[in-house]
Amino acid sequence: MVTLVWQEGLWQVMRNYGIPEQLVVLLEDLYSKSVSTVSRPKLREWFKVTDGVRQGCNLSPYLFNLILEAMLQEALENIE
Repeated sequence: MVTLVWQEGLWQVMRNYGIPEQLVVLLEDLYSKSVSTVSRPKLREWFKVTDGVRQGCNLSPYLFNLILEAMLQEALENIE
């Protein structure tokens, strides 16, 4: 099973948690330039990556945990 992080939601969660705007903008810029391709013989199409965190990046586990924490808090707010 593959779980992807919705990047636009991640930036909003970071802002809601009070993470400095400079860091949020820096990560938005880094992720906005992410592209990928699926290689086939004589065909290579590039597409923009809008979901997920960067594989191998030291920040990726923290970003994933941050949005997961926000989702759990949202779910638990509605439970008595």
